[in-house]
Amino acid sequence: MIIEKETFYRRALLTAFWIRGCWGFFAWELVPFMLKLYPVVSLFFDALLVFIGISVMNRWRDRIFAIAFVAITGYTTCVSNHLSVPFFVNGLRDFISYLFLIPIFNYFLGDEERKKRTVPIFDRHLFVFLIVQAPCLIYQFLVHGACDWGGGSLGNTNSGIITTLIYAISFYLTRIM
Repeated sequence: MIIEKETFYRRALLTAFWIRGCWGFFAWELVPFMLKLYPVVSLFFDALLVFIGISVMNRWRDRIFAIAFVAITGYTTCVSNHLSVPFFVNGLRDFISYLFLIPIFNYFLGDEERKKRTVPIFDRHLFVFLIVQAPCLIYQFLVHGACDWGGGSLGNTNSGIITTLIYAISFYLTRIM
């Protein structure tokens, strides 16, 4: 069975979205011994996003942006702030996967036919993601009270991030409906 490139990228992106989006709650609340695997899971899906991003990066503008981002952050970290290259590489881990979301979105939204196939699928997944937050947040509120531990499906200490995501996704979905 041969999978079309677009379908592979879409499925891989959605898999990364769901596992990264729910792993925190799963590991923190349901199976705490799995929390040890959080860095491994995170690194794997960061690498997957980088792989997809590089694979679909066919516009020079995207390449220049990625190279400029790494060069500027490398310069400011290593030269201006006098920090080591390993320190820079370790810190880059947090941003590099999100940097490659730009060419991924350009890939899915750049072609009108691809956009017609992909956007409704992503919209449905975003809607379900919002629904998943309710039981996660209620559970965390009942167990931990009203504090930073209410990070929804992202896991504990992600309360600010999940709140921002809920607002942004809700606003996006109400604009398209």
